[in-house]
Amino acid sequence: MPNTLKRWNNFIHMQIFWKEHRAGRRTRGNIAAVILPSLVAGALLGWSLILACNAVDPCLVSREWDIMRDMGIAQSILDGRYPEDPVLAGEISWYNPLTGLMLLAAHFLTDIPLMRLAVVMGPYLNLLAPLAFYFFAASFFGRAAGLAGLCLMLFGKDGMSPYWTCAYSPWLLASVYSLGLLFITLAAGTKAVERKTSSTFLLAGLLLGITFLAHTAPAIIAGGTLLLLMLWEQYRLRRVEGRPKEARTLLGLFLLLLCMAFFVSLPYSGPILWRYQFHVLNPWPSLYASQNVELHNLPGQLWHAVSLRNGVALLGALAVFRTRDNRGARVVICWGLVSCLLMAQHYAWQALRLNDVVLPSVVPGHHAAIHLAAVRTVLFGVGVVALGSFAGRGLAVLSRRFGLWRAEGLALPRTGAWTAAALAGLILYGHNPYSGRIDFQPPGGSAYYDLFERHLPMYCWIRDHTPPDAVFLCPDENLGIQVVMPAGRKLVNPMLLYFNPYVERGPYTLRQEALLKALETGDKDALCDVAGQYPRLYVLLDEPVDKEPPFATRVVEAGGSVLYEIQYCWKNLDD
Repeated sequence: MPNTLKRWNNFIHMQIFWKEHRAGRRTRGNIAAVILPSLVAGALLGWSLILACNAVDPCLVSREWDIMRDMGIAQSILDGRYPEDPVLAGEISWYNPLTGLMLLAAHFLTDIPLMRLAVVMGPYLNLLAPLAFYFFAASFFGRAAGLAGLCLMLFGKDGMSPYWTCAYSPWLLASVYSLGLLFITLAAGTKAVERKTSSTFLLAGLLLGITFLAHTAPAIIAGGTLLLLMLWEQYRLRRVEGRPKEARTLLGLFLLLLCMAFFVSLPYSGPILWRYQFHVLNPWPSLYASQNVELHNLPGQLWHAVSLRNGVALLGALAVFRTRDNRGARVVICWGLVSCLLMAQHYAWQALRLNDVVLPSVVPGHHAAIHLAAVRTVLFGVGVVALGSFAGRGLAVLSRRFGLWRAEGLALPRTGAWTAAALAGLILYGHNPYSGRIDFQPPGGSAYYDLFERHLPMYCWIRDHTPPDAVFLCPDENLGIQVVMPAGRKLVNPMLLYFNPYVERGPYTLRQEALLKALETGDKDALCDVAGQYPRLYVLLDEPVDKEPPFATRVVEAGGSVLYEIQYCWKNLDD
């Protein structure tokens, strides 16, 4: 009897030991499943950051023109003239100011010139997009899907695509890093709809307002997505579950979110609303269509869309639609629908223009394409995991049927998902390595200097030696964008795509033509009739000319360009 009791005691202790051991293994496995994917994602992001920093380190001037507009905003704030339009005298700034504010903050903290900061901050700020994407996708669809989608965002761009696609790039652009704000806002908004508390809705509204300060396109898309998500939840509460009181509470909370977003965006939207009431008179900046979204290229783009990665994303879309009751699936469905509607609107507006009907667009077509690509990136990660899990289940079935190996402890569907994510990353990088991407290549030869850096001395002189209200006449409008705009000085007639959309452009074009004609013909009266409207007028030419402009004094020559000041009209007034 004692031996029997002893054997039972040993058996019970052994069972407890193995139970605790298995629980410990599960705990360690869960920790590894959380930490290891995050470490891999961190390693990929860190490696990408190092390569991006190496690419921009030799550069003094950004390759992208849009950042020149942000520099102009930063310079106008530095000159104490915000919310003045940095390039159009007497008007209000119309572009989102967050990038300019961050450049200015970094300038105060480091004393590094704005032009240099516009280069070196790119790798760090742009990292927000892939970092936020990983946590967005991982929280809703699992870490394997997050890693697979992250690999597509990091390595999916071919070498010749524009920098502003849904990809990580070394060059600072609001449309690139603001994707990260979109992911954070969507995650916070989804959590707010789930919890239905005022604090979560206020947080989502704060993030939506910050996104609007960074870039209009992700703010509109995030706001539209959250609106559809709220309507979906309203339908579920009212018609499916019969809880109208909770639905009314949700509606009130969503209005609270919108009020918070509007309040946060007031430093940008307030002056425009007060001065222009958002009445668009120059629709062309919103109608810009890059080559990949032009209407006549649509058939080719549709044919180009038939690819393996889009096929995997389509499988992911089917998986998301099957689990549409999941909160992550709902937000992706709403997000994709809003992006598709904006893309359809873009093509419809192009078709209307063929019939001489010009309407301002909600979001330029290439921005809608960016966000469609972002949706595709999420769906690609889900599709990769679905394929891997399906393959793992197939192997598990074969092992049980034919007794090939013991599969019970292998968790084959999960192993298949991780294996598929790893293979997807390797294939993507093998197809599009960073070494083959132009944006990751340091400048070589004289082309970069001729196109960008040679203008740096003239920019510095204008910034340091001319008053903020000085106006520049630039026959070469590219020179005005690269030299005058980042200095926060005014242009007689800025380039169409950088012209204030709330101001009619015709009078400015006529004014520039009149000045150029007067200088060409030597007509003093015609020159002074127009030039007298400005406190100080300069003429900036891209290269020296054989015949000096009449009534103009050469001020400085730098980087191959020449600056003249027209003084005759003001001297006559003084006399």
